[in-house]
Amino acid sequence: MKTARKRIGVVVTTISDGQFLSAFADAIDRHGGRDDIGLYVVGDLNTPAACQDAARRMAADGYDCRYLDAAAQDAFLAPFPVLQQGIPYRSDNRRNVGYLMALRDGSDVVISVDDDNLPRADSDFFGQHARTGDYRQLPTLAGARRWANICSLLDMRGREDEPVRVYPRGYPYSARGDDRTRRDEATSAGISGINVGLWTGDPDIDAPTRLVTACRAELATPHACFLGDGQRTPITSQNTSIVREAVPAYYFWRMGQGVGGMKLDRYGDMFSGYCAALCAEAVGHRVSVGTPYVNQARNEHNLYKDVWNELAGMVLIDDMRELIETPLSPASRYDEAYLELIERFLEWSSTHRGYLWDTQFSGVMRDSAALMRAWVDACRALAPADALRARRHDGETAC
Repeated sequence: MKTARKRIGVVVTTISDGQFLSAFADAIDRHGGRDDIGLYVVGDLNTPAACQDAARRMAADGYDCRYLDAAAQDAFLAPFPVLQQGIPYRSDNRRNVGYLMALRDGSDVVISVDDDNLPRADSDFFGQHARTGDYRQLPTLAGARRWANICSLLDMRGREDEPVRVYPRGYPYSARGDDRTRRDEATSAGISGINVGLWTGDPDIDAPTRLVTACRAELATPHACFLGDGQRTPITSQNTSIVREAVPAYYFWRMGQGVGGMKLDRYGDMFSGYCAALCAEAVGHRVSVGTPYVNQARNEHNLYKDVWNELAGMVLIDDMRELIETPLSPASRYDEAYLELIERFLEWSSTHRGYLWDTQFSGVMRDSAALMRAWVDACRALAPADALRARRHDGETAC
């Protein structure tokens, strides 16, 4: 079945020189349709001028590529003072500005990538992400304990080229080990509200796993599948697309707060991904995983520093596991489901006690809830009401 052309918005925040943009230009040319694809390059205070120059050259060559400097971002956020104050500079949280702009500009699909996620020539990056929002029939991926390990779709090799079993960043440690994730060729059908593409090269795993295994990822199952009903998996900001109506449920959480003597960082996309997936389930949409693939030529990191910054998030995800597993009430819109989820977070955090659960973290949750509500308000102001209503299956045959 031929898929109708959709408006696609690609959002990337960067402090690089912009050389990565050439890989996206090549992917656009392979896909065909420069008029349908817009790139939102969200700069930061420490982004070098070379990045803006690269974006301008790309625009001069006929691509819809926009570099958003601090002045442009501040002007855009001026009508939304809570978000303007709550989206910090010198942070990948700036990608939120790009999400909102893509929604405002009428994108049917919003793709989130990092600047080291480079589309592969043998994987139709835009064609596969353009299927987000379609009614599809796909094999099913499921784990034995309601948690599916999407890294099982990759050929993972350790430092001695030995096969290793690893899990994506944000996968609860309490759910690891006996997950028995399997891909069932018997198909199921549904609307793909969220599509999670995977990564070859240096995969999106947590820092402790990266330190222990030094693993690399290669293609193993180059086909998409749906998560099974009730299944959970982390959803990263690296090579993920969502339908436009899911943007109100895709606020990238603010990081950097102190909790329990530690710093909560590097998990903003984990919280946003779990929230979006719960809301997708509430409106009757599915999460597809697998394609397209990007090659992650990971930017230089101090892994010991990453371990420290990720540890609080790892603890909190395990603490929140039951909350993540509990479905929301059925809803007709993502924003409605998201507002219910905000209330659930607040109620749960006011009574739950754990290793990092202190009065300081309760304040973090209250601040996060205020930003989440402000996010919904901004989305409602930027998009027509009809654009935020969750699409339904119209009887067309799945493909």
